[in-house]
Amino acid sequence: MELWDICDSKGIPTGRVMEKGKDLGDGEYHVAVEAWIMNTKGEFLIQKRSSRCVHYPNVWSLTAGRIQAGEDAKEGCIREVQEEIGLALEREELIHLAHINREDGSHMIWEVFLVRRDIPVSKLILDPEEVAEVRWVTGEELERMIRTEEIFTYPEILDFLHLITEKYL
Repeated sequence: MELWDICDSKGIPTGRVMEKGKDLGDGEYHVAVEAWIMNTKGEFLIQKRSSRCVHYPNVWSLTAGRIQAGEDAKEGCIREVQEEIGLALEREELIHLAHINREDGSHMIWEVFLVRRDIPVSKLILDPEEVAEVRWVTGEELERMIRTEEIFTYPEILDFLHLITEKYL
């Protein structure tokens, strides 16, 4: 059973914990994380979600997931990346890009991180329950995938791509 900390709108835990999948009340949020992994060539690591995934099966995305009770956003990001693609990260590698409160009824706070790492995809260990395949794509290819919705998109995704390519390349 996976447990989640319930947070206020700033992402501060309220002290209440709930089981994954339960409904959140007004003013209650849960934290999700997303990792943008970029190599020194300026390419981005994307992953195709497994056909076994309940949400967005067979859809390309960045590495993302929900943090568990007792974790902070960085710990949750490190765990999600390790679980899904077998890449071990250190806290110091995570560059915090954004804190977004989803006001779309999802009760989610989105913490977005950038990681700079060179690793061949052949060295990654994919969790078959979560990930079908991974690949590196150029910034231009990622932008095309976003604009044609070939990858999971959300309102700020192009802003993050442009921020990263302008500030971190």
